[in-house]
Amino acid sequence: MKNSIVCLMTLGMALLWACSGIEQETPLSEGFQEGTELTVRATLADGADTRTVLRPDKSIFWTPGDAINLFYGDLSSGKFTTDITEPKQVTNFVGTLTTATGSSEAGLGARKFWGVYPYNEENTCDGSSVTITLPAVQNAVTETFADNFNPSVAMASGLDLAFYNVCAPFYFSVTQENVTSATFKGNKNEILAGKVKVKMDTDGYPVATVVEGETSITINAPAGDSFVPGAKYIILLLPQTLSAGYTVSFKQGAAQAECVVSTSSEFARSKGRQKLEADKDLKYVSSQPENAIYYTSTDGAVVTPYAPENFGATIVSNEYTNGQGVITFSGPVTKIGKSAFDGCSTLASIYVPEKVSNIGDEAFLRCTNLTEIVLPEGLLTIGVSSFSNCSKLSNMILPRSLSSIGNYAFNNCSSLKNITIYEGVTLIRRGTFNGCTGLTKVSLPDCITKIDISAFFKCSGMTSINIPTSVTNIETNAFTNCSSITELTLPQGLKSIGDQAFSNCKKIVSMAIPDSVNNIGEAVFGGCTSLQSFSGKYASSDGKFLVNSGRIIAVALASMQGSITIPSNVTTIGASAFRSCSAMTAVTIPESVTSIEDDAFYNCSGLKSVTVLPKTPPTAGESILTQTNNAPIYVPSASVTTYKAANGWSNYSGRIFAIQ
Repeated sequence: MKNSIVCLMTLGMALLWACSGIEQETPLSEGFQEGTELTVRATLADGADTRTVLRPDKSIFWTPGDAINLFYGDLSSGKFTTDITEPKQVTNFVGTLTTATGSSEAGLGARKFWGVYPYNEENTCDGSSVTITLPAVQNAVTETFADNFNPSVAMASGLDLAFYNVCAPFYFSVTQENVTSATFKGNKNEILAGKVKVKMDTDGYPVATVVEGETSITINAPAGDSFVPGAKYIILLLPQTLSAGYTVSFKQGAAQAECVVSTSSEFARSKGRQKLEADKDLKYVSSQPENAIYYTSTDGAVVTPYAPENFGATIVSNEYTNGQGVITFSGPVTKIGKSAFDGCSTLASIYVPEKVSNIGDEAFLRCTNLTEIVLPEGLLTIGVSSFSNCSKLSNMILPRSLSSIGNYAFNNCSSLKNITIYEGVTLIRRGTFNGCTGLTKVSLPDCITKIDISAFFKCSGMTSINIPTSVTNIETNAFTNCSSITELTLPQGLKSIGDQAFSNCKKIVSMAIPDSVNNIGEAVFGGCTSLQSFSGKYASSDGKFLVNSGRIIAVALASMQGSITIPSNVTTIGASAFRSCSAMTAVTIPESVTSIEDDAFYNCSGLKSVTVLPKTPPTAGESILTQTNNAPIYVPSASVTTYKAANGWSNYSGRIFAIQ
């Protein structure tokens, strides 16, 4: 039997978590009590997974797509999803209760309504309690919770429900960079997470009893990134007093550091504790020997290097036990040489030893299942195509010591998301991030002078990039097909922009050319279909053209609509200048024009007429009016015969007519 329910429920996601100092607990702020009433309506709707956010004032809000389990005792259950479009304390939920198999409707009035956030199909209710799971592996989000987190429970006889947090929060921050995870443990191995049964005490607050427990909680930095020094992160654990204190272990590559608190520490439900700058003055020490490489594989078997001779030492053994592989060498590993792991398709993760200063050409080429690599501080160079076609590589942090990255080093690493390059690297070489379609964030140092050919070709996930003021050259196709970039600022000091450097950047709306630029190549902004205007050096008064010494070098494609008259100071129409201006219906070429270069109007498929005013046919390159809808070409009446016979124009003789 299905009972469709449309109900009003009062949901309290209420708490203020605040901590005023290290090791100091702070109670809920005055005037904001747990159980604050929130009006909720429940019916069925599917929404995208989201998180319940912790607001800047430390209050918790529901967010769009949040879902809860709603139970009516052990009789009925259902998924209820919020219908809000922005975070709110007051929200509506929609869902349907379905009768559980084997349940009886006897004693309906004695049953309670239970609500559980976040929704999980494995959550259960026996009528007097709910069973939920607090994960032992958690994902970090700066200053708030990860998606579908912060467990909370509500219970009532009617359909007015007040939700209460089940867990205790622990805030922490780090001071050092490249820290990728933190593991929290009680010093007596107390149970901190796992499957728990939650009941309400006599005051109506949730109390958790462990069913299956975990003695540690690991929180990972956002995918492909590290904890931001100074930012706060939250670990959620089961409320309790850790009588011997706790230890937080931080991971930085293959190195670790431990922060130990040996005093009794209470972690009360909804009351926060914090340990800010937890790794301050700690030394990160590698647990990996200098003569060993640790790794994991997708099939749980040994990975055999393709070029075993290229490590600076001889391989003594290669074993895989307890979910980890260890390659042991006769001495310190000083390099991962040319083609060392080329084609090792089962390699899943690898820790590079501290003594390694060089990763050679094609060292990890075609390691198609490699998801994580930990690089040591001290690494100086990454060679040509070192990680090319590692399409699943998502977790990688480049060390500060790095001074050189080779051509196509990360070619087609389509799962990379965030990359920070530090000072020391002065050149983004050819194809370095070519085809990194998942790359969304790139930070470049102020010492970069050149962004080479195809450096960011087809990085279609990038929405913006900060080009350092030190950059003087942006080469051919450097940002071609970066189709999501919406904002781009060219630095003062930039001198040269290569051919098609920003072609097919389809979301760029405007472009300012610095006064320092003295060279702009062909079709630099070709296919930039949203580009409406130029400003700065070479820009025409109406912002539609870039004109250098009388030569049109680019047009603002989105402004090329309807009838277009080329400015009278133009003498040359550059190669591919108007290419694919499909919304342009007519164009007038002034008497001043003496030359029209290759493909100048190629694929202007919306053209209905072309008017050419010079009495002497301008010098014409190849395909100047090819694929232009066979639009008639009007020329001065005295020059019709001359145009029909002229090189470059004779191809269109059947379309040439006298101006009326």
